[in-house]
Amino acid sequence: MAESAENLPFLVVDGDAFVPQPHARSPWSPDMLHGRILGGLIARTVELEHGDPDFHFARLTVDLFRNTPLVPLRVSTNRVRDGRRIRVVDAVVTAEQGPVGRASAVLLRRGEQPPGEVWAPPVWDMPPPERLGPPGAAPNGRGAPEHPWGAHPGREAGGGGGGAGRPRPGGGGGPPGGG
Repeated sequence: MAESAENLPFLVVDGDAFVPQPHARSPWSPDMLHGRILGGLIARTVELEHGDPDFHFARLTVDLFRNTPLVPLRVSTNRVRDGRRIRVVDAVVTAEQGPVGRASAVLLRRGEQPPGEVWAPPVWDMPPPERLGPPGAAPNGRGAPEHPWGAHPGREAGGGGGGAGRPRPGGGGGPPGGG
């Protein structure tokens, strides 16, 4: 009986490399690795190399900054801080063309919850949107724009945002101070 892609790993270990399998490709390109697989690979590697039953993952931040072809990958990790309550680990994923992603993991020591109640903000007593009515004037005195991404009052459509070559308030188009 043939195995379906559901039962196959996305990556196969070959020495110190992780070799992507064909079904690990991205929906964006048939020769590119899916980004979520890089995140999973980083999490697995950090957990295996730096995990500890006394710590739990509090945060994993992954940055993917290059398209990753379906080529062997390597992950290197570095323990940046190893304190009594916190452990911080950096990881880099490398392909044949160089680094393709990096991550930072924060692990916190497990412990007892402190006594007392957990703070919670007061209930926000605001009427539902349908009872608020139409929007009023903005705090600057102008009316609300029809569309939040539309043209701003006083600007031409497609007019950039730098203001170069436009008259300044108070007259003149030159630099402040009349220079």
